[in-house]
Amino acid sequence: AIKELNIPLAYNIRFIMGTDEENGSSDMKYYMSKQKMPPYVFTPDGSYPVINIEKGMIRLELSADFSINEDSAIISLNGGKTINAVPGLAYAEIKGVSSDRILKTADKLNMSVTFDTEQNSDITKITAKGTDAHASTPETGDNAVTALLALITALEPDNSEIFRYIKALSELYPYRETDGFSCGIKCNDEKSGALTSVLSVINLDKNGFSAKNDIRFPVSRSCDDIISIMKNTAADKSMNMNILLEDEPHYTDENSEFVKSLLEVYSEITGSDEKCIAIGGGTYVHNIKGGVAFGAEFPDENNNMHGADEHIKTDSFLLNAKIIAAAVIKICGE
Repeated sequence: AIKELNIPLAYNIRFIMGTDEENGSSDMKYYMSKQKMPPYVFTPDGSYPVINIEKGMIRLELSADFSINEDSAIISLNGGKTINAVPGLAYAEIKGVSSDRILKTADKLNMSVTFDTEQNSDITKITAKGTDAHASTPETGDNAVTALLALITALEPDNSEIFRYIKALSELYPYRETDGFSCGIKCNDEKSGALTSVLSVINLDKNGFSAKNDIRFPVSRSCDDIISIMKNTAADKSMNMNILLEDEPHYTDENSEFVKSLLEVYSEITGSDEKCIAIGGGTYVHNIKGGVAFGAEFPDENNNMHGADEHIKTDSFLLNAKIIAAAVIKICGE
């Protein structure tokens, strides 16, 4: 549109498209190893008005091998598919515990996750159904994995090594807790808000278990701060810990001319006078100095981001195009 209207620009515009933002942005790492980034970078990879703060991120795995080859009542426990999401489903198989006892115990715990059982001889399969959500906003979901851990802990089907590890995980990640308090990492600051923590994936059988944890932390903390605490926490529970990802927080000064220009454009077109915001999620500019997210989701708009039926309305799409074109002209126009 800018070219068709023959609007003169003082600087070149570079359009960079990637496909790996949800899995670590390896595409951008490769690109930046080959090309120098422009002095001003924004990505429509988040929300309006401007996201200038992205929390730090740590993804870790806790595990243990079961040393005792014993006949445990707990046969398996599995839940979650991706580390960066609150798991909406989890399953367990338990021997020697009736469906009636399981459901009565669940009722006493008064959790919003629902439980179904399926009896096959002396083995009962438990299905926990919660609500999926993005790991950056765990309070909007209902964690089926932590609910199932709480239920099995309350059932106390035996005193096996397997059960003791399930109980330990439930103590570290209590149902409905999303601030990392029980792991000893709870913290917050005024600029970026509170730490969030999600136990998102678990796989457990008679040989051992693996559990994955997604942590988003404020700009006032570092990866080393959080990791050192989690190492001690894991050691106290006789668990191994493996770091899968560590990413320091991202911050761009809200008073920079670049950011102020983007806010002015947004205000001029929408008539809304907004300020910069901080998020727990990561965008394509997380590791780009001075970069910000600008769009594409508007405040109070629900596009089911990262969920079923993710979409954008035609009116919002066209308004995005108008805002981004205006931003390009303001920043790069003659």
